[in-house]
Amino acid sequence: KSEVARIAAPADVREAILAEHKIIRPQAWWHRRMSSRQFAAAAAVLIAGLAVAFWYGKRPASFAEFRREIADQSWGPSPHVQLKATNMTELGRVLDAKGIPSRFTVPSALVQTGIQGCSLMNWRGLEVPVICFNSEGQHLHLMVVDRGLFADAPTDGPEMDQWQVWRTASWSKDDFSYVLTGLSTPSFVKKFRKSKRW
Repeated sequence: KSEVARIAAPADVREAILAEHKIIRPQAWWHRRMSSRQFAAAAAVLIAGLAVAFWYGKRPASFAEFRREIADQSWGPSPHVQLKATNMTELGRVLDAKGIPSRFTVPSALVQTGIQGCSLMNWRGLEVPVICFNSEGQHLHLMVVDRGLFADAPTDGPEMDQWQVWRTASWSKDDFSYVLTGLSTPSFVKKFRKSKRW
């Protein structure tokens, strides 16, 4: 045996070594201190994400988006007639009382079909009047919106569109754009054009 092996170790050396041994547990990432550079990078990512979300929510909608969304919504579960009116003069007073512009012009051929009333659709935070007409037993909705909201607002002549089960005709006049939808919109458009009262 070597000289070292002959030396007897103190009886409490094992306990002393184990008592000094520190157990280092890994720290969760959310408890770690970030450096100023890491904090700045995280803040930049967060701000960029919020900016994208804000832009997406506020981005200008196209008229095609409006037309299709409002056509779906107008035939949804909401009551078709919330505001009673039997003519355009009466309807204008009802809308004015609610602070909604009513100086729009409805084609005379449509006015003559008979107004049932109006409902207000909330489209992206905007109240859109949806006028309900009944012509020979056929239900028609006319939506009116500020023309200035859309860079691609339709022209004076009606533009036809097919969206799911709905057919729509859209046009603009003065400061307003219109969407007409119903179960037989094309026949109505033909009637308006033939009467030259569009």
